[in-house]
Amino acid sequence: MPPASRGVLLGMFVAAWVFGVAISWRTEKRFLADEAKKKEDFLKNDTLYFAQTAYLRREWYEAERILRERLMNWPGDVPAGFLLVSLLRRTDRRAEAENWLKTLEETPGLGSWFLEIYREREWVGEEK
Repeated sequence: MPPASRGVLLGMFVAAWVFGVAISWRTEKRFLADEAKKKEDFLKNDTLYFAQTAYLRREWYEAERILRERLMNWPGDVPAGFLLVSLLRRTDRRAEAENWLKTLEETPGLGSWFLEIYREREWVGEEK
């Protein structure tokens, strides 16, 4: 093999190796980020399940503890916010429920839950 070809082949090998390392590093970084997101989503959904279970068992204090902890970690969690409003309404804390409704109304990710605010406000108002 001619000496000039050796240099070209060695350069191509080094370039391919560096390219492979860079792609591998990016893929691993993306994989770790996806795994962290999956874990966060699992914990987020898991605590909501426990809060709903406590709510349905009428374990108000346990449900409220879980929901408040969840809302401290994920302040934009709309389903947890509505469950907390319902819990506050059922435990006869209407003023605090109304404050949470105002907070929920300002949440950017409200989406299709927007109409629920009016329904909850009617229920809070009916029980006064």
